[in-house]
Amino acid sequence: MTIGGQLTRRAMLASTPALAVAVATPAAASASDNFSLAETVEANPLDRVIRISRELSQALADWNDALGGSGPWVARIYPKGSREYPIGFEDSSVCGPSLAIMKLFDEWDALYRYTYHLECPDDEMDGYTDRMLELERQIVALPASTAVDLAAKIVALTGYGVYEFSPDARPNIATWTELERLVGRTSPEREGGVS
Repeated sequence: MTIGGQLTRRAMLASTPALAVAVATPAAASASDNFSLAETVEANPLDRVIRISRELSQALADWNDALGGSGPWVARIYPKGSREYPIGFEDSSVCGPSLAIMKLFDEWDALYRYTYHLECPDDEMDGYTDRMLELERQIVALPASTAVDLAAKIVALTGYGVYEFSPDARPNIATWTELERLVGRTSPEREGGVS
């Protein structure tokens, strides 16, 4: 059967079942062989993640080149099942500040979880704490361009709500000023209207 003068896939397969089987069988065997080989070579899940990340990095470069230059597109990938949409693509030229904040926040979060859930030796804890404080300073210094940026700032400053987010505490002043700027209002105390 043809549509518009072209042979359809259904008509071709219906008229040549032997050819379809002959073509499909080696492909299936080949795919199966490659899969078992990949499992054998990459017994360590980290090795698989590194290989796939390198392939994705090259694929993103190819995609950006196809768009006419180095291009701004980046990928953000989370573990399957960890959120509703674990794979996302972002235009880094539009949401650059957000990516910068989230990159710092990701490192801060990893350190926070490590020091919170595991028993760190005291000599290591000091170094991790110093690094977390430096990351918090860097996060606060970047301008927020999205609600996610602000959320990351507040989560880091409060240690997931463990610490108070007082507008008068020195580490919080810049973020409170930013919040007030975004809502277009200033605290009455700072305006001098209420003491």
